[in-house]
Amino acid sequence: SLLRWYRDTLSDEEQEEACRQKKDVYQVIIENASSNPTSIFVLPHFTTTGTPWLDIHSKGAILGLTLNNRKSEIIRALLEGITYEMKLNLQALQNAGINVEEIKAIGGGAKSSFWLQLKADMWNKKVISLNVSEAACLGVAILAGVAAGLYSSVPEAVERLVKVKNTYFPHGEINKLYEKKFEIYQKIYPTLSSLN
Repeated sequence: SLLRWYRDTLSDEEQEEACRQKKDVYQVIIENASSNPTSIFVLPHFTTTGTPWLDIHSKGAILGLTLNNRKSEIIRALLEGITYEMKLNLQALQNAGINVEEIKAIGGGAKSSFWLQLKADMWNKKVISLNVSEAACLGVAILAGVAAGLYSSVPEAVERLVKVKNTYFPHGEINKLYEKKFEIYQKIYPTLSSLN
């Protein structure tokens, strides 16, 4: 939804480029993101928040803008903000004693190798994309295939149908930078929550 907000609000050029190149507009938006981590922070609470905050009153924020910033940095900052929020959830799992060694990416975000590499770098985890990004649809097809007798079991169907497409490994230097930035990011919501 945050990328949709960007598309609808700030991406006239990207939409025209997507039409000219016959590409998905989100692909063009992400292709135009800065290749380097940015000094901008985005609290991605443009809609109600999910875990770990579950705060219906929180609002989104873009922090650290200067006259030198470009759209490419804002795009990257949006992706970073969403990914920081996911990192908060990974941290909560870790604190609960659940060791997450790798992430299998599904959904729309799994279609972007740029964003998957950003996630690997920020989370310091191996991130795996699968041959099918829409896992819920594939899950239904697997269950239907088992029910129709095309597969003897769910594990058999999964083994035959679910394949690794790409694996993204974290880059140590970029991860170190994101660890420092994450210390700052973790202070943004608590600082702004009373204002919202």
